[in-house]
Amino acid sequence: MYRPSQTLLNRSLLTLATIVLIRLVTLGLPDLLDSTEGRYASVAKFMLDRDDWVTPWINFHGEEQPYKGKPPLHFWLMDISYLTFGLNNFSARLPSFISAVGIGVLLATLSATLFGGAAAYLATLIFASSTIIFYLSGAAVLDITLTFGITMALVSFLLADRSRYWGHLFFIGLGLGVLVKGPIAVILAGCTIAPWLLIRRWGTGHWPPQLRSLPWIVGPLLFLATTLPWYLWAEHRNPGFLKYFFWNENFGRFFSKEYGDEYGVGHQQPVGIAWLMMLPALFPWSLILIALLVALRKQLFTRAALTALKHDPILLYALIWAISCPALLTAARQYTATYLVPSMPGFALLAVVLWRRQAEKSELTGAATTKILKWAYLLLAVTLMILPIVLILKYDSDRSSAVAGFIAGALLLALGIKTSVLEKPIAALTRITIYSAILYGFATLCLDNNLSINRSSLRVLTLASSLAKPGSTLSVGFPFYFPFSATFYGPLMTSPNMTIVQLDDEQVLVPPTDLIAVRRRNEAELLELDPAKQKLAEVGQWRIYRGSGSNIKN
Repeated sequence: MYRPSQTLLNRSLLTLATIVLIRLVTLGLPDLLDSTEGRYASVAKFMLDRDDWVTPWINFHGEEQPYKGKPPLHFWLMDISYLTFGLNNFSARLPSFISAVGIGVLLATLSATLFGGAAAYLATLIFASSTIIFYLSGAAVLDITLTFGITMALVSFLLADRSRYWGHLFFIGLGLGVLVKGPIAVILAGCTIAPWLLIRRWGTGHWPPQLRSLPWIVGPLLFLATTLPWYLWAEHRNPGFLKYFFWNENFGRFFSKEYGDEYGVGHQQPVGIAWLMMLPALFPWSLILIALLVALRKQLFTRAALTALKHDPILLYALIWAISCPALLTAARQYTATYLVPSMPGFALLAVVLWRRQAEKSELTGAATTKILKWAYLLLAVTLMILPIVLILKYDSDRSSAVAGFIAGALLLALGIKTSVLEKPIAALTRITIYSAILYGFATLCLDNNLSINRSSLRVLTLASSLAKPGSTLSVGFPFYFPFSATFYGPLMTSPNMTIVQLDDEQVLVPPTDLIAVRRRNEAELLELDPAKQKLAEVGQWRIYRGSGSNIKN
């Protein structure tokens, strides 16, 4: 059986630390993106401004109103971060980063318990270096925190027969997930647990011990104690909240095209597209998985392999967990790729189980596996060389970062061609992981300016502030499209003090603001309403026009 050396394990740990550091130092880049990041960052800010830790608030249709779209746990974490580190990009994204670290700890604990230290390292490395995890762990979104709760529940369930404490954590994990995004947390956990229980019952003739080991009296009480107080309090404060939240935000989107979203427009997807979304979400590991499936197809896709799967509880659990989200979303109409995140820890666990099974058969160092890993490494190196050039040509990216990325890719390519260390699969996996993180880091640096001036409002608000008279109070109106990030950044402006206003079509004719900020795609619509509007400045996709106020320079 293959046993990695302590040196390789130490390198894996160093690699993991490097990934965490790369993600941490890029946490403030780019500016908060609209609409999702801007919306959630401003919701948490309004709660803090109002000193209201029960009702999330949002600036919508020009007025502050209760936000019935999500429970408050992630917003509480953001507010704690704001109080600790101030109101900025870093603090808005820090809760997702900490949640991702928490998922890694849970995943490492499970893998180490089942298979030992090497498995723990590999599971965490694969999880941390998947594209969607790297980026969302540095985003002001709810999905990583939701996944932490679901992962706690699924890890705890699988280990429930080993200690009663895991059984308690199972119900607490479900409660945390429900406080982040609602009953979808229970549904997603159930999409793994229920099929696994049924298949194990069918295959063995009895229910798995995990089911009997759960504390069925204390556990549900812990779940209710975690969730019920806030839901009842929120309904008391905001009558009708429960009806809107449970139907419109949790069930309607899966069954109806027009499900009544009060806060935006759902992302309509073709049926089954979730399975294709898994490919970029899991990069680079999805490419390696496809290559391995093709190389080992004669051994994997057989009746004997399916029979063995039925009698391998850990492999079966990991497989169901890995496909639970795309399976659930197959027939759904309204979702984004972020909805796939709860399956990512399952994929990492699946990779480790397969690695372990291969190691037990002394096949890990087989020619096919080694060749696939080496080609994956070389592909990453070439991608790191090509991506900066593409970003410069298409997105006018930062040239110094792009050149550095190209040089790094060239060095990695030369190293991969010359070195023989890639003949050792653990070493190859480690290098694939670290070079994936380097690729993501360079992409973040290269796209920072483009995303900040086109998908956020800080740059246009900064430009608008430069047009104000000294000592004045500046009002900026946004017609047609309202960036939620403006309600986060605008009140932070102090020179001059700034007021953000959402304008309707009638207000565009005689705007109650000093300036009007409009996206390039809506500029023609603005000029159609008032051809005499005077453009003062522009940055990225934003155009600034004169309003009717007197607080701007002549």
